[in-house]
Amino acid sequence: MVQQLINNGYHEFLTRVASARRMTTEQVDKIARGRIWSGEDAKGLGLVDQLGGLEQAVESAAKRAKLEKGYRVYYIEKEMTFRERLVAMLAAGVRELSAAGGESEAPSASAATLSLAAPLQRLRSDITRRSRWNDPQGVYAHCLCTDTE
Repeated sequence: MVQQLINNGYHEFLTRVASARRMTTEQVDKIARGRIWSGEDAKGLGLVDQLGGLEQAVESAAKRAKLEKGYRVYYIEKEMTFRERLVAMLAAGVRELSAAGGESEAPSASAATLSLAAPLQRLRSDITRRSRWNDPQGVYAHCLCTDTE
């Protein structure tokens, strides 16, 4: 099931890139194959038109949309999902517990700190790992057999 989701996602990626870049899916697949290209290389391969940052991208989009000078740009932030809010709340709680337990950049070796250090580190690690889970369909496979990622 996981492999099928990966294959479907990759096929959708190839189709969208091919359509946008006026290429065949075979041409895109030959270039892609899990590689990451620098901006210069991507431009040379025809994957991007020009190099630049967000400001240049907005200017290019405005030009393509034939907007008059003086247009306004509004940045709308996506509302956090329940999971994202939960992770943020847990992370804030860990910071508060760390401060209450006397943890700092250089933690002391007090009994209170030592008793909190290991559970807090595991909690931090768990929060960090789970915050990376962002599949829009909510499908994940995770091995719980070790403490390492």
